Amino acid sequence: MIQIKPEVKHFIKCPKCDAKLPSEKIIFQGIHIVAKHKCKKCGKIYYSDLPVGHAIDYSYIIDLEDKHIWGSDTSAKNWFGKPLLKSFLEPNNDDVELNIKVNKKTNSVVILNCLDYLYGHSLLKLLNTERLINDRKDVVVIVPIFLEWMIPKGTAEVWVVNQNLGKSLNYYPDLDKKIKKQLKRFKTVYIDKAFSHPSIFDIKKFTGIEKHNLFKKNFRVSFIWREDRPWFFNDYIVYGLKRIKALKPIVFLQYLKAILLFRLLKYKLPDAKYTVVGKGKSFSFPKWIDDQRVDRFNPKIEKKLCRIYSESRVVVGVHGSNILLPSAHAGMVVDLLPVMRMGNFAQDVLYQEEKIDPRMISFKYRYFPISIGVFNVAKNIQSMIMDYKKSLKNYQKTNGY
Repeated sequence: MIQIKPEVKHFIKCPKCDAKLPSEKIIFQGIHIVAKHKCKKCGKIYYSDLPVGHAIDYSYIIDLEDKHIWGSDTSAKNWFGKPLLKSFLEPNNDDVELNIKVNKKTNSVVILNCLDYLYGHSLLKLLNTERLINDRKDVVVIVPIFLEWMIPKGTAEVWVVNQNLGKSLNYYPDLDKKIKKQLKRFKTVYIDKAFSHPSIFDIKKFTGIEKHNLFKKNFRVSFIWREDRPWFFNDYIVYGLKRIKALKPIVFLQYLKAILLFRLLKYKLPDAKYTVVGKGKSFSFPKWIDDQRVDRFNPKIEKKLCRIYSESRVVVGVHGSNILLPSAHAGMVVDLLPVMRMGNFAQDVLYQEEKIDPRMISFKYRYFPISIGVFNVAKNIQSMIMDYKKSLKNYQKTNGY
């Protein structure tokens, strides 16, 4: 945690003269929590990321006068560093609605900032709440409105920002002003690290939905549908067609693959319920496939979909934030990885496994290159479902021979 009240305990070295610079004040940019610094030796003013969220690994320092960016890792400069600089150079002066819900009165709080421009990033940050509650911290969660329904019990306060994802890259001075007004109520304030990939959480505490029971007789197999990153063997073709808004033929191929996959599975698993779920409703599926796709999400729909994931013995889909909640609730997962996403391996899967043999984890969570054929995916899913009990028995740990 990083203390920001009664004093800001965050220092940087001046990028030009190496002098140690204390923080003059904190700015709640939105995604970033930023400290302002002034170097007395060279007279320059800098703004630096507090090591929170993705800034733990990708922390940047910006100079608004020279429009310069410093950072230890240049790999995130385009999607993390440059948008930060741009947001300060071009602040958005619109009003931002901030709704405050107080659950507990306290003098000392830990701020968990879950704002982000990507759905998955916001959701993953929110999962840090359970760790803080378990550590008996009085947590104030700053959360975008679309995740308000997932706030677990036990928070001190919830601050809901009524803003959609597309606007979250901007810096809103109005939001910064409103957050600071609320901070006046507290004697001490800390900022939580908001780890981007937390591992300690129980998904039921967030969605209210149990994880799948692998021994239940009735189950689904669910394909997670998305139209902006479809199941197709070549990432570069998809990227090119997406740029010219011509993905429809590729999406149609995904549609055919999903039907073929379910037909192959149905031959061996006739009693399963086959479901397609996700965003986008292009093409009509046969009546024997339960089509639960939607045009847009809202809390009521998301909770309904979590129940479907919970009924799913296996979920299969292309890597992305669309896999997060399905993987947290389903029994097993097949994740199709585009080549461009190999560096993000396993970041879209929420493991809910404790005290389980690592071989069974490998059995239940499978990652394949997106170029894999439908027949191979079907064979793997058949084995996962039909051989689960046998594999579990074989891999049971014992205290000895």
